[in-house]
Amino acid sequence: MKPCVVSDGDFYEVERILSHRKTGNSFEYLAKWQGFPEAEATWVREEDFASADFVRDYWRDKLKCDEDAAGFEGGRVAQSQCNYVED
Repeated sequence: MKPCVVSDGDFYEVERILSHRKTGNSFEYLAKWQGFPEAEATWVREEDFASADFVRDYWRDKLKCDEDAAGFEGGRVAQSQCNYVED
């Protein structure tokens, strides 16, 4: 778990990133907060993460998922299994 800056310098623990979406020239990530139900996950701007490691780990895992899915039905499962959200 890595902290994420949310606002006014407050830090909350992120349990995991559930998904991502493109907003303009950057990304937002759907953060599942430690100690809160998944229903209370919120979108967080990339620059608000206190550490780039958490986002980098998400992308590493997502790219692996895409590669694994590419061999199954021509990769059509990649979006549903890897939780990509298109604006």
